Amino acid sequence: MRKFWIISLITIVFLGCKKDTYNPIPNITFYGTINLDLPQYNYTSFTVTRSASGQIFGHNGVVVLKLSNYDIYAYDLMCPHEHDSPGYFFTKLATKGDIEVVCPQCESHFNLGANGAPIEGPAQHPLRQYQTSLNGSTLTIRNGY
Repeated sequence: MRKFWIISLITIVFLGCKKDTYNPIPNITFYGTINLDLPQYNYTSFTVTRSASGQIFGHNGVVVLKLSNYDIYAYDLMCPHEHDSPGYFFTKLATKGDIEVVCPQCESHFNLGANGAPIEGPAQHPLRQYQTSLNGSTLTIRNGY
């Protein structure tokens, strides 16, 4: 009987520690680059819709958080709460250079400095994060490559 309780406890601990990775924003594949030397990218955060070659980033653009030359993050602009609403709704930076984005439809607020986590409103999931890499002043943003 004691073995049963030990095995049950271990199973509960491992199942209870599972990280919730569900994200309602549909996963898509894309790859593109931007030149960070351009003046529109001289902010802590900024949005970008297309790469230098015209490739669309994410579903309809991404917001980039540039904490340093080595600490750069990119998040989809699609609101995870409104992702299945007709016409979709995309978040917007509160102000240029800010670390908070807001959905104009559901009024959810997301903190880019906390991995795109919701901080206010009905959204329960963070913004979808994409991979970034920097080579000189060329920032690559991708998903699935």
